[in-house]
Amino acid sequence: MEILTYKCDKGHIFDGTEHTDKCADCGSNNITLISNQNNKKSNFNKRNLIRGLFLFFILIIISTMIFIKFHKKSILSISGDYYTVSFQNQPGCLVVKVTKANNIDTTNYFNQFKNYFQFKDPKGNLIQPANDNIIYPCDSGKISITWKKSPDFPLIDTTITSKQIEVKFKNGKHHPNAICELALKIETVKANNTCQLVVTTNLDNVKSKNILISINGRNGTFKNQRVWPAKNINKIDVWAKKEGDTTIVEFIRNGDKFQAVGCIECTPQSKNEMLKKFISAANKYGNDPDNNKLFIEFSKLINDPEIILNGKKLSGGISELDNSINPEHYNGSIFYINESSIKIDNNCVITSFEFKKK
Repeated sequence: MEILTYKCDKGHIFDGTEHTDKCADCGSNNITLISNQNNKKSNFNKRNLIRGLFLFFILIIISTMIFIKFHKKSILSISGDYYTVSFQNQPGCLVVKVTKANNIDTTNYFNQFKNYFQFKDPKGNLIQPANDNIIYPCDSGKISITWKKSPDFPLIDTTITSKQIEVKFKNGKHHPNAICELALKIETVKANNTCQLVVTTNLDNVKSKNILISINGRNGTFKNQRVWPAKNINKIDVWAKKEGDTTIVEFIRNGDKFQAVGCIECTPQSKNEMLKKFISAANKYGNDPDNNKLFIEFSKLINDPEIILNGKKLSGGISELDNSINPEHYNGSIFYINESSIKIDNNCVITSFEFKKK
């Protein structure tokens, strides 16, 4: 039996059947049929179905967005007649794949062609692929990728030879597989033509920890210095270490004879020439403090002098100077050498100078 809903002229609403002829509350015969409960139930079910479908589609959209965000995705794919290169961005690394363009052979041929590629981190340091095809940078940011044009590697349109892809770190830390601390090695110990001994290491162009050098033995004085007075040196005994580390590296040719070159008396003319050369190198470096080549050229002309920056004496020597005038600290400001502050001794060695901000 169907359940019907009625309303009387007094405003009472009540349930009844098809045989109901008066109000159940007040007995009035003036009643009106409002609705059928079965229709109400049907309408309720339709509304719930629509709501359910809407929520289902919303969940699909949210799940898709989460998948795209947290799962690997090919952020760059380049196809040629024979090969396709894809770069997949994952937290802390970049996966490189070189596959046949026919989509049938899924073998990764990157190892065969890896010498055609070059990868650099945001600081410009080269990154060597690990595990054949994975790039683990030590700094988050854009990785520069370049490749050679070669008929042996007919990859893509020859007008395209480079790309930049951003790699982000999880929780701000590089991937545990990233090799971010290169082993220190003393590469050369040579005499230049101005009575100096010059030391180079494999980390001179990598701005990480300071590299400290001793030219008078393992137990000698270690300084962040590459150029040393050579007048009284007759045997090589050079050692190096990273600042703060206990591991000390020995030069492979320690014990060999050393012959200084160009050792002359420091005449007034020699002093003037040294001053001109020093002022020129200092101002070039001060105008572009982030240029590592200019920093090295400037540092070759000094030997642990007293350094003053804007009236303040620096206790950390040339490494503190380089860190202090870095563009990150001074928002791109440039510096100049205060010529009146330069002091030079009777051996033509710069002993003191001041840098000022323009």
